[in-house]
Amino acid sequence: MASFFKCTPWHSAGKWLWPIVFASMLCACLFPGWATAVRAQTPDDSLYAVLFLGKDDREVYLNDLRFAFKTLINDYGYTKENVIVLKRGGLFLDLDGDLLDDVDYSATKANLDQAFTDLQAVMTNNDVFFFFATDHGYWSGSDCNDAGLEGYEGEDIPEEDLVSYVDRLDSPTCRIVKILLFVTCGAGGMIPEFKALDTPLMIATASTACEIAHYDDDDCQHAPTSCNYTAYSFWWFSALHGSHPDGTPVDADKNNDGSVSIYEAATFARENDEYVDEDADHIEHPLYWDSNCLCGRTTTLNGVLPNLPALIAFPYPCHGPWPCRWNTERCPWPRQGSAERGIEGPIAASASAASR
Repeated sequence: MASFFKCTPWHSAGKWLWPIVFASMLCACLFPGWATAVRAQTPDDSLYAVLFLGKDDREVYLNDLRFAFKTLINDYGYTKENVIVLKRGGLFLDLDGDLLDDVDYSATKANLDQAFTDLQAVMTNNDVFFFFATDHGYWSGSDCNDAGLEGYEGEDIPEEDLVSYVDRLDSPTCRIVKILLFVTCGAGGMIPEFKALDTPLMIATASTACEIAHYDDDDCQHAPTSCNYTAYSFWWFSALHGSHPDGTPVDADKNNDGSVSIYEAATFARENDEYVDEDADHIEHPLYWDSNCLCGRTTTLNGVLPNLPALIAFPYPCHGPWPCRWNTERCPWPRQGSAERGIEGPIAASASAASR
């Protein structure tokens, strides 16, 4: 049975299963608490991540990496071997307090390419992939949709390359569940490129196109709670960790099912981000988008679907044995969010010039 779930072509399951698929999707919509993942500390070698910090290793970005790394390892069962960390010049950095170096590569375009090549060789159907980028991004063009990351020594990593890296994790018979979080300037401009992929994908960004992603590492007057972290990532990881880094508890479990989904984390982060404030001097409008009706509400960082009846768990469209090919046109239910409107309400660009 285990081998069937690895890389079985969708058509081999047989037409008789499609009524079960539809019934499962309907049940998941009617009872969303049945299909939301929970935290688990048991190591799981089906979970993989890439954490990227490009050209600036100021403490606020190092704190982002530490919070992300410890949440993945301690709360969701990622193994250190499966978490690839790229940081500026590749110098020593202990992310979890064990006095060991957790950095794998310097943050160059070639090394990021290599990281995805390494993962492509080992990942298989329904494995979970998480990508987190903090530090600097850029945008250009009249609509600000030519966007990307800045790597070590200011090297540009365009969105086209990032999309290509993510896309090649899949194969004709294997679909990887992908969760992407960007807290870099102008990151929302990359969403249209990612939307074109035919893959199970969730993407959250701290900012729209043409917009700066914010943090407070000065006097902490504007963002006293998230001070010394990028604001959006602070609240996003707090939601999934269940507390702030200092242990102050938070509750992002909106449907009270005992776990926090990616959609709930994105919603919670947007609601608490100190820079989502029309009266603030500096404004950001976080965005969230996913590739089908259910993935964001039924997925967390480890992709586990707990306590599901076999009828529902077996053919589940985001995590089942078949490629996840549900898109906007084929999706029978209203979408959770979109790049055009964010999670809730209209958005507005706050700048028009290119940013670094």
